[in-house]
Amino acid sequence: MTRYISRLVLLSIPIMLTLAGCGGGSGTSGGVGVNVKGAVALSVDLQALTARTAAKTAYAAPTPTITSATVELSRNGYPTITQNMTIASNVASCRIDNLNQGYWHVVVHIFSDTTEIFTGSNDANVLPGAVCQVNILFDPVVTTPTTGSIAITAGINPMPGYTAVNQQITKALLDPAGGKLYIYDATTKTVGVYTADTMIRTSDITLASAPASVALTAAGDAMLLGYSSGQIYRLDLSTGTTSLIGDALMDVKSILALDNRIALVSSQSGSQTTFKTFDLTTGQILNTKTFYYYFGDYLLNPANGLVYAQDINVSPTDLFRIRVDSATGTITEIADSPYHGSYNLGEPLRLIRDGSRLVTASGTIFSSSAIAAQDLLYSGNLGFSYIDLAADKANNRLYLLNNGTPYKLLILNQDTFFLETTVELLGTPKLLFVTPAKIIVITTLNAVNYTKVFDKSALGL
Repeated sequence: MTRYISRLVLLSIPIMLTLAGCGGGSGTSGGVGVNVKGAVALSVDLQALTARTAAKTAYAAPTPTITSATVELSRNGYPTITQNMTIASNVASCRIDNLNQGYWHVVVHIFSDTTEIFTGSNDANVLPGAVCQVNILFDPVVTTPTTGSIAITAGINPMPGYTAVNQQITKALLDPAGGKLYIYDATTKTVGVYTADTMIRTSDITLASAPASVALTAAGDAMLLGYSSGQIYRLDLSTGTTSLIGDALMDVKSILALDNRIALVSSQSGSQTTFKTFDLTTGQILNTKTFYYYFGDYLLNPANGLVYAQDINVSPTDLFRIRVDSATGTITEIADSPYHGSYNLGEPLRLIRDGSRLVTASGTIFSSSAIAAQDLLYSGNLGFSYIDLAADKANNRLYLLNNGTPYKLLILNQDTFFLETTVELLGTPKLLFVTPAKIIVITTLNAVNYTKVFDKSALGL
């Protein structure tokens, strides 16, 4: 869309008033009837108008092509008069007859095709038998753009077969039911919305302030935003609007939705972690518990309602379970495994075999059970360490990003853990997601994120 400068262009337009004839009028003078109606003749030098605009332009811009012009005359108590102006030899002109004396509001509209590019107005006092002049100040019409342009530059893809993800990744969250992948970039306070199966970016949600932690709701229709101020907001992912839920009264370092009503939030201070359960429907704090260690990411097992985490900044490290009463929100247990560093661990923690097993990044496997005596028991090793892992219940497979060069996507049988397929990857893999039909890998090269979507059927799955 062509844009014009927003400066005033001054053009004097004489409005000629002529007698319409001698007949009985509404006024008399010396017994002779006087016609009090007149005619307005308008003439606009279009070439002068565009020339003056170009002369005042601070940058090279194309000269607008004027294709039509209209004039409107209005006055209280009278119908508005609209007339097209005739354009010939770069002059727009017209004549309007039978105007009653008095002030008329004159508006001139000048168009380039269907787009109005200049407009000006002033008040003209129609006096019978006189020639009146009115100055019209023309303004360029600034139209709010409804379309945009794309500038394309060509180059060689340093990651053949991969697509650049044009944002930093602070947190990536998959909504399997909705088929969306949400990428939160704290540096730009932006949530990028992607169609998961294609990794095509469909929209952005810009946040007023960067939250310290984010998580999807249990339904996947909203994102929970936790701030260092303690406030927790709900971001509606369909409308992009936020609403305050409540105040946790502490720096919300992490947030995890346990169900549609209760969220577990945590904050770290000194050598301790403070946990609170938070009612997402009322904004009330339900329970508070303080524990001795710092923890990494939290993982909810929907099969038994337990939350798992690994302690950090301590040696040896251990796994912990957090149990929350789903009815009251009371944190009833925070307990570690019986091994206290006997096995190699590592984040991220992932669930396999329908939530009956918990696996660590080192490949070490532990049981997951609602019965405390049967929970967090050593259950073997995958035989592979990983950067990320996802379980596929429908195909009974495990997908791993192996932790070592050359980097590969490994496909294992979930029952036997036998390796079935390997696919070499470019860059440094960092994240892995699975949908019913696709495997999504996110990798990096020279601080730029890339993605590749693998079709399961093409891999024989």
